[in-house]
Amino acid sequence: MLPGTRETLGQISRQIKDESRLASCLVIFDLDSTLYDLALRVTAILHRFAKSPEKQALYPEECSRLLGVEIHRGDWGLHEPLSRLGLSKEQYPAFWDDVHKAWANGFFSNEFLTYDKPLPGAVRFVQDVLKFGADVLYLTGRDVARMGTGTEVSLKETGFPLDGVRARLTLKPQAGLDDAQFKADEIKRLAAEYGSIWLFENEPVNINAVLKAAPQVKMVFVDTCHSGLESVPPSIAQIPHFEVSIEDFES
Repeated sequence: MLPGTRETLGQISRQIKDESRLASCLVIFDLDSTLYDLALRVTAILHRFAKSPEKQALYPEECSRLLGVEIHRGDWGLHEPLSRLGLSKEQYPAFWDDVHKAWANGFFSNEFLTYDKPLPGAVRFVQDVLKFGADVLYLTGRDVARMGTGTEVSLKETGFPLDGVRARLTLKPQAGLDDAQFKADEIKRLAAEYGSIWLFENEPVNINAVLKAAPQVKMVFVDTCHSGLESVPPSIAQIPHFEVSIEDFES
């Protein structure tokens, strides 16, 4: 692993720049918790639930607490933020299940994607990768039917390049497909078309699946939040965000 975020991003940037000069290079980015911080999306979904007169009648105390929810960048799902409010699944099973259903319906939809905010430095980093000469692909576990339209709007409104030629977007064609297998299959196919491929991803399960399918792909683990089901090999570079000074690209 490289020594620090600034040094890591600087070295990765220079390597992508050099590889783009020598051969075709593709840099792949996941979206959720890789390029985007999801805290405001989750907060908006939970606030809508807590402000619903119907839910307030069913769960007056719980909804009152829920209005004070704070979502941290490292939260994966609802367990941590609800537990901080004293609203664990064990203590409030009916409320928890109802909230989780509302969260899932809102989270996997177009409606709340406008709340997503890019991680620090993410927009400029992707723009610079494109300027270096590499192609960009946003490869996400979001699916076309529920999240396709909102994803395109969100990328453009937040400043990420998306021209459909050198900066492209690929979503799952069906919601039920396994994220890791979908990404591994797509990247294995693309590995035959490019001289060099990089993947920026926050979920170790996906990283490990791609490593098995296409071990030549260079990986960068974006350490924000993940399922906790697997860990990444210690040799893989890790970054918490994309904030880096322009000197790192030029040196």
